[in-house]
Amino acid sequence: FNGDLPTCFCVFQSFAMGKGKNGSDADSASGGAGIFASSLCQRMIVQRKSLESILEESRHDQASEGAKLSLVDLLCIGIGSTIGSGVFVLTGKALPEAGPAAFVAWMVAGLICLLSSMSYMELSSRLPTKGSCYVFSYHGLGELAGVVGAVCLTMEYGISGAGVARNWSAKLSDAIGYHPVLCYNLQPYGQGCDEDNDYYLDPIAAVMTLLCTGIVASGLNMGKIVINAFTFAKIALVAFLIVAGLASWTGNQFDNFAPRGAPGVINATTLLFFGFIGFDEVCCMASKADNPVKTMPRALAGTLIGA
Repeated sequence: FNGDLPTCFCVFQSFAMGKGKNGSDADSASGGAGIFASSLCQRMIVQRKSLESILEESRHDQASEGAKLSLVDLLCIGIGSTIGSGVFVLTGKALPEAGPAAFVAWMVAGLICLLSSMSYMELSSRLPTKGSCYVFSYHGLGELAGVVGAVCLTMEYGISGAGVARNWSAKLSDAIGYHPVLCYNLQPYGQGCDEDNDYYLDPIAAVMTLLCTGIVASGLNMGKIVINAFTFAKIALVAFLIVAGLASWTGNQFDNFAPRGAPGVINATTLLFFGFIGFDEVCCMASKADNPVKTMPRALAGTLIGA
């Protein structure tokens, strides 16, 4: 097999599924399924999306009518995805680990994400079309890797979106002092059914998700206005928190700068790394970007530097 391990796996799978007693209808069906699975697996491994077809898609997207995303719009999408519930929630979880050195952990986590984003910058300029890691994997590694990447990307946005909606719902419920949730154990909200156990259905989170879906479905013009407004509001909130925190600074915070030393800062960095997740969402909007070859790398770099 010329050292092609995935092909060896597909052939082994075909052999295993087709193995059985000769002459049996069940074995014949199993053998046919094994041959089909092997053929499909090998085709998905070998087949790659050509650069010509990707560039043709990009030219078609650029020639199509409709609203386009400028660099400012893409920055708002990226920064808005990065500066979200992760920033406001994860900071509180990182402080017990790193103490005042949490800002160092933030900077280290941002640097690590910046290194990761460099690969996105190069690929988005060479493959300026929609799909993000799906297209990147499909072109470079094959259709099978592209499908796996697409599934992971869909699950990432679906699960993270649900988590953000539940977080917003929890903050709203804490503000009004009432939690309109449906606990799985049919008990009132409290012991065994709270934010820590996450053992309930959340109607408010569902309504928020439906509202966001409606905004996205209404079109790009409406979507980018809402996203830009929320992003500028979050930037203003973060700036206010920084100024208010500095104004309320009492004592010498450097006396116990890193209470748990380097291990504490490293643990905080691993937590805060997820606060930057979202910059890859910019790549999904490449087909709607104005001049994506130049705009996408700038948007990715600006997202992480700004965040």
